[in-house]
Amino acid sequence: MKAGDHCDIYFLFGDFSHDDQVARREFQVRIVQPPRDNLNEDLPEEVLRFYAGFYLKFPELFASLKGTERLFLGPVVDSISVLRCPVEHAEELALFARILGREFGVTIFDPVCDYFHRPDGFEGIAMTVEDQPVFFSPNSDQIYRSVNSMTARGGPSFLILDADSGNYAQVAGGDGKFTCECREVSGESFQHWVAGRRTKATGTIRIRTNGFHVVVNSNERLSAADVTSILDDFARGQSRSQKWTWRDVTDQFN
Repeated sequence: MKAGDHCDIYFLFGDFSHDDQVARREFQVRIVQPPRDNLNEDLPEEVLRFYAGFYLKFPELFASLKGTERLFLGPVVDSISVLRCPVEHAEELALFARILGREFGVTIFDPVCDYFHRPDGFEGIAMTVEDQPVFFSPNSDQIYRSVNSMTARGGPSFLILDADSGNYAQVAGGDGKFTCECREVSGESFQHWVAGRRTKATGTIRIRTNGFHVVVNSNERLSAADVTSILDDFARGQSRSQKWTWRDVTDQFN
């Protein structure tokens, strides 16, 4: 897109499925209904409060420019509203929408990335799945579904959760066989660990990825449920669980 282009960000009020695939179908059905053109007194209070947040935060973007509104915010169909904005302001407006969504319990749909940003998403966490756009503030279910979508047969086979602190957790593999690593940063230094089950290692094994493989100890081959549990702890800012062994591999990065 170029300057002067517009993009849309959708706000989903009311009852939408917590399953992104189902919510996407619901969205596609509702969005073709006849639109509502203007704000009016019949809108629920939470919708008006959500709109007010944008008007107060970005008053200059709502100012008329040569008789044309630079930014449109209003109802589209039942339970769905749209923010149509200049592409050069899309990133800051999408960020504010996610913040406001968490505050008011509103789901934000970004059709550019095809992501639903849920109000229970983990603040300060960014999820990157191989060959996909960065997903800001995923929730537990979205992390779980991303892990279960991983496959060595064409990918995606890598997933990273980045925290604002600089710490990160990463997963490689797919098809039910994974390895998981965590890095904790302290100033200019860091420590890096590989997670494993509390069983004795009997040698090394290969975890297949999309066109490659990762070599780990035999007890470090984890299931989707295992790595989802580790990622969920990480996203919540919890310490590394003692349910797992943690092999320190920091020296490999120095």
